[in-house]
Amino acid sequence: MEQDDRLRELELRPSSGASGELDGQVMGGRRQDDSLVGRTKTFGDVMRHVLPKMPSASPELSQFFETVEKLFVMYEVPGDVKVKLLIPLLTAQARLW
Repeated sequence: MEQDDRLRELELRPSSGASGELDGQVMGGRRQDDSLVGRTKTFGDVMRHVLPKMPSASPELSQFFETVEKLFVMYEVPGDVKVKLLIPLLTAQARLW
């Protein structure tokens, strides 16, 4: 009976991967994909290949933001992740504003 309880306890405990990290988990017991960091990484990996760089010419800015917003809608990017993905696309001048 005691051995059965020990086996159940081991089965319920998260396994650690080869890298020493818990499989699919982060601190606080939340799954990595549910955290802001996990979602940002997931969407960042996908969107890195489709998001355009911000143009330096003013007339092209509205088209840039329209394109980015359409891509966010198409890939169903959550609102709190959009900002994290947009910042690296901005020019140095835009980041100062």
